[in-house]
Amino acid sequence: MVAAIKRTTILISSILVTSVIVYLIITSDFNNPNNNTNPINDCQSNCFYSPYEGYQHNIEEYNDEELGPLVEINIQSSEDIPKYELTGNGSEYNPFLIDGNYYDNVRLLIKISNTGENFVIQNCYGVCIFLSDIKEGGFVIRENEFCCGSSGISLRSVFASTNITNNIFRCASAGGASIIYSKNTILMNNQFYNSGIYLITIPLYLNTTIIKDNFINERKIGFFHKEDNLEITEEHGYGQLIFAECKNILVSDVSIKDTSYGIICLSSNNVTIKGCSISGCYFGLFIQHCSLVKIENNEIFQNRLAMYFMVSSGTFTNNYFFNNLYGIDISHSSSCLIVENKIGGNNQWGISLWDACNNQIINNTIEYNDGLGLDLRCNSEGNSIHHNIFHCNGRNAKDDCANNTWFDTSTSQGNWWSDYCGKKEFVIIGTAEAVDSYPKSTEELY
Repeated sequence: MVAAIKRTTILISSILVTSVIVYLIITSDFNNPNNNTNPINDCQSNCFYSPYEGYQHNIEEYNDEELGPLVEINIQSSEDIPKYELTGNGSEYNPFLIDGNYYDNVRLLIKISNTGENFVIQNCYGVCIFLSDIKEGGFVIRENEFCCGSSGISLRSVFASTNITNNIFRCASAGGASIIYSKNTILMNNQFYNSGIYLITIPLYLNTTIIKDNFINERKIGFFHKEDNLEITEEHGYGQLIFAECKNILVSDVSIKDTSYGIICLSSNNVTIKGCSISGCYFGLFIQHCSLVKIENNEIFQNRLAMYFMVSSGTFTNNYFFNNLYGIDISHSSSCLIVENKIGGNNQWGISLWDACNNQIINNTIEYNDGLGLDLRCNSEGNSIHHNIFHCNGRNAKDDCANNTWFDTSTSQGNWWSDYCGKKEFVIIGTAEAVDSYPKSTEELY
């Protein structure tokens, strides 16, 4: 019992760290090359017109003002409920009722936390709902239309029974329905348009989570929990895929676009994603607490973040990550092989390593990213980087960590750099003062 509690505590801590990292991804400007100036290698004379168009946000957005004025219902404890004069008494058989028919031509922003009562929320248009830190009571959320905000409905640390059915979610970029370390959740018979489901939790809570019969852009949302030996292809007609505690997964030749999170994979083993096209998403791939992961021969483009990756032992081979806002974020990962990929035209970084150790980055083309081509930060140590082409990024690379090797020790060969000035060593900007001892200029290639 003590060991189980300890494991759960570790997993919750890891989720909290992930939330901080994701927040930094979507809000930070630390990767602006103008903040990382270093004159040592400043001679990119062979950079011309970029062949990439960059990230273009093309998801339809609603004009909030057209939906009517905003009315906020903010219940931070049971003591706040009387001020809103809701019908019902909060019991299981006579719940408090929030009905959009009583709020004409307005948008409702509903925030409820630290309560133990029962609520029904129904018939609301242009509504956003945030539930948090609720251990008792229950919620029925039905027949609403969510069409504003980055998230339509968000559940954070909600353990009360929550039944979300027959709703429509539109254009909520970070997740039409976000279920964040919550349990006792039922998400059924909902229609999502240019939004989708965001799920991050621990295995213990998944046993009480039911997600079924939901659709995104008229295609099925696939949710698979504790299922093994899965083979998913385009013929299955999925618009979003979520795997949790699964083994032996093969996703091949699938096209996913215009959803919040294209493919989510949590606590799964032996996962292969190949030959897929993922575009127009908030996160193209979101892979966490998985092992033996293979990402190969995919095209991932026009997403806010191409891929978030937290694994032990993974291989990325021959993928094309291009025209995203952010490229690849590899966090708390080890023993990964990143080889023969093309990462280009992203508006911020190409590849970012965050507390990621003992990985190999080999034979990749990293070019025309507006920020850093490759960024090593937050204790990313023991990584091997060689035979890559760094061409015409805002800054080609930065290393703020220790003990990373920027050349192949067995062949004494390094990387190609568009800002290599012909000196013996190429100095990597950053506090590590790392060097590529055997650099070459990309003028030999372009």
